[in-house]
Amino acid sequence: MWLEHQTMLINENRLNPVAPRDRSFLEQEMEKFFFTGGSDKPPDYKPEAG
Repeated sequence: MWLEHQTMLINENRLNPVAPRDRSFLEQEMEKFFFTGGSDKPPDYKPEAG
Protein backbone atom coordinates (compact mmCIF):
# COMPACT_ATOMS: atom_id res chain seq x y z
CA MET A 1 0.00 0.00 0.00
CA TRP A 2 2.84 2.37 0.80
CA LEU A 3 4.47 1.89 -2.62
CA GLU A 4 1.25 2.89 -4.39
CA HIS A 5 0.83 5.90 -2.11
CA GLN A 6 4.47 6.90 -2.54
CA THR A 7 4.17 6.68 -6.33
CA MET A 8 1.07 8.88 -6.21
CA LEU A 9 2.91 11.44 -4.05
CA ILE A 10 5.90 11.48 -6.40
CA ASN A 11 3.72 11.91 -9.48
CA GLU A 12 1.22 14.41 -8.09
CA ASN A 13 3.84 16.58 -6.41
CA ARG A 14 6.36 16.14 -9.24
CA LEU A 15 9.02 15.03 -6.80
CA ASN A 16 12.55 13.97 -7.65
CA PRO A 17 13.45 11.09 -5.30
CA VAL A 18 17.16 11.95 -5.68
CA ALA A 19 16.74 15.53 -4.46
CA PRO A 20 17.38 15.83 -0.70
CA ARG A 21 14.37 18.12 -0.12
CA ASP A 22 11.98 15.77 -1.94
CA ARG A 23 13.46 12.72 -0.22
CA SER A 24 12.94 14.39 3.15
CA PHE A 25 9.30 15.08 2.25
CA LEU A 26 8.81 11.42 1.30
CA GLU A 27 10.42 10.28 4.56
CA GLN A 28 8.04 12.49 6.56
CA GLU A 29 5.05 11.16 4.63
CA MET A 30 6.25 7.58 5.15
CA GLU A 31 6.44 8.14 8.91
CA LYS A 32 2.88 9.53 8.87
CA PHE A 33 1.67 6.62 6.76
CA PHE A 34 3.09 3.93 9.04
CA PHE A 35 3.04 5.51 12.50
CA THR A 36 0.41 8.25 12.79
CA GLY A 37 -2.61 6.95 10.97
CA GLY A 38 -1.92 7.82 7.36
CA SER A 39 -0.55 10.29 4.90
CA ASP A 40 -2.92 12.68 3.16
CA LYS A 41 -3.34 12.82 -0.58
CA PRO A 42 -2.55 16.14 -2.29
CA PRO A 43 -5.57 18.48 -2.15
CA ASP A 44 -6.13 18.47 -5.92
CA TYR A 45 -5.59 14.69 -6.37
CA LYS A 46 -8.08 12.96 -8.66
CA PRO A 47 -7.70 9.20 -9.08
CA GLU A 48 -7.62 7.84 -12.60
CA ALA A 49 -10.91 6.44 -13.85
CA GLY A 50 -10.59 2.79 -14.55
